[in-house]
Amino acid sequence: MATNSKAKTATKAASGNASLWWVVGVVVSVIVLGMSCWMWMGGRTMAMCKTENLKLTAGQQSGAAGTIYQHMVLTNTGKHKCRISGFPTAFLYGSNGYALGNSAAARTQPSPVTVDLANGESANTVLGYPQAGNFDPGVCSDKSVSLMLYPPSATTALSVPLQVAWCPGFSESSIQPGS
Repeated sequence: MATNSKAKTATKAASGNASLWWVVGVVVSVIVLGMSCWMWMGGRTMAMCKTENLKLTAGQQSGAAGTIYQHMVLTNTGKHKCRISGFPTAFLYGSNGYALGNSAAARTQPSPVTVDLANGESANTVLGYPQAGNFDPGVCSDKSVSLMLYPPSATTALSVPLQVAWCPGFSESSIQPGS
């Protein structure tokens, strides 16, 4: 009987080990399958657009209710796709090299989106410049000579020549696709 009891114990142990190996095999399979799907779906993280891979140009301009609206276009000049999202930081600069007034204030509409840019593709922000003639003398600055724009999450600015006065209400939209 002792032999029969030892055989039953050995069979239970072998059965337990087989169950354990089966669970380990399932877990490993799920991990491998999940990683394969992640890679197949483009799971590699796309880099944020860097200032050195972007070109800034002044785009179309329109006016309404005492404000001039101008698209500022950011074009990917890099070799790789990159991602841009959020609000840039824009300043008007005078001929003395100093910022005129505060940076552009963020407008809530349109809502921020994430834009993926391949080489040559563009995104934009729309800047709003209130017209100086609608303010009392001395409220607005002299005309700027340039606009400095820091892309979202960047510490280096892009520059474009621009001659407008800084007035209260200088504003910007979030980054949007297209020019």
